[in-house]
Amino acid sequence: MDNVINLFHRDILTLRSHHWKYFMNTYTGCSYCCAYCLNAYTNDFYKKIKIDENIVNEIDEKLKKSLGNRNPAIIRSEKMILKLMKFRNTLGFSQNFLAKKSGVSRTSIARIEDLSMQPTLKTFLQILDVYNMTIDIVPKTKYQKKEVELKKGKKQETVKQEKITYNEVIKFIKDKIPLNMHYSEDYSKFINDIFKNYNEFLEKNNADIETKDIVNRFGRYCHIILSEYYNGQHQAAYFLFKEALESCTDIEPFLQSIPNDTIFYRYRNKKNIKCQEQDFYHIPFSMRYAVSTQRYSFPGLPCLYLGSSKKVCLLESKTELKNIVIASINYTSKKNNKIFDLTNIFLKIINNQDTLCTSEWLRCIPLYLICSTYIDYEKLNVSFKQEYIFPQLLLEYIINESTLSENSVIGLKYFSVHTDIWKAILDKNEKYLNTICNYVFPATNKKDGSNYCERLNNDFKVINVSQTD
Repeated sequence: MDNVINLFHRDILTLRSHHWKYFMNTYTGCSYCCAYCLNAYTNDFYKKIKIDENIVNEIDEKLKKSLGNRNPAIIRSEKMILKLMKFRNTLGFSQNFLAKKSGVSRTSIARIEDLSMQPTLKTFLQILDVYNMTIDIVPKTKYQKKEVELKKGKKQETVKQEKITYNEVIKFIKDKIPLNMHYSEDYSKFINDIFKNYNEFLEKNNADIETKDIVNRFGRYCHIILSEYYNGQHQAAYFLFKEALESCTDIEPFLQSIPNDTIFYRYRNKKNIKCQEQDFYHIPFSMRYAVSTQRYSFPGLPCLYLGSSKKVCLLESKTELKNIVIASINYTSKKNNKIFDLTNIFLKIINNQDTLCTSEWLRCIPLYLICSTYIDYEKLNVSFKQEYIFPQLLLEYIINESTLSENSVIGLKYFSVHTDIWKAILDKNEKYLNTICNYVFPATNKKDGSNYCERLNNDFKVINVSQTD
């Protein structure tokens, strides 16, 4: 039996060393976890490799026994290697690219990933440096305890209270974490400083070690994301952002329903439009060429931007008051649509600022911060705005991820960056905060022959158009 398994594994490795590898993909059902396998597109693994079904169970038992007798340290090491290999594939990095960046030979990386060679500590650290990661020495007893409890079916506490109040966090951000910068500054350093200051605050106030680790990891992710984005690796930047969001932030607190009959507002420059009803919807699909980059949308993608009040429309407009026309728009959908609400984490703590905050809440803060930066360009006409990188990646995530689509997430809500929300939160001015919210709804539901998103066209109706005085 061992001979059968070993021969098969040898043949796969032989194929990988030749051009056949370009026709093979990962097959997750194999216990050996080879980097490539001919059986990627079928669950009928044993039939595919023509092994008699009568000995399938025997093979499984043999594998279990052989794996069970192996050194636990080696097994943990291999699991870490396989995780890194999965991470590399997710980012779209080739072994050649990783070799070039790390200084480790491509041959060594290939042997490490097919588990035929154990890397030295130095080699492992060189590879981790490419991903801006590291390893540390920590007690494993608490993790083992958690695993035992999970196996026994015990419920784990999901919400942990910190020793920090919501009020203390908001005051610190207001005083110590500026979100505005001059265009001559280094934006990557600016983002790093946000995380540095926030981490120092968590450390000083004895936040939970897990919370500090997660926030720190999110910061490292953001550093690499910007680096990849600047190097033209948009896909890699997106997958990194997705990984960071899902591993470092709880998405659930951000998902909020849109109440039916909600009134939104949209402003337009009356010099450039005829002030007809259709002018207050998104830019038509036939005019994609006119769609420029915005905070939460990228060129070519029409989006419907709305405000929670006329006040916020005036704040966002860059024209004279006399040139502004504002329309009232009614949300009429009967569906339970939701938005990714960046404001919710602050609105829900308005009246409880003196209570202890949760670890979950602390981990949500960095996402808001990186999406709310503002750069002063001193009236320069710029084509690329760095502060839009993270917001645009977030909207891309909302559009792409099926889990959000299944939850009917159709847009995003955020505070205007032209306001001091921290003072309003500390003053418990909930009424004011509700008037300075912006919304963005991407037009992704195109019907043949139509110039407008079918879903948005059905859900939002213009009910009034008024000129400002």
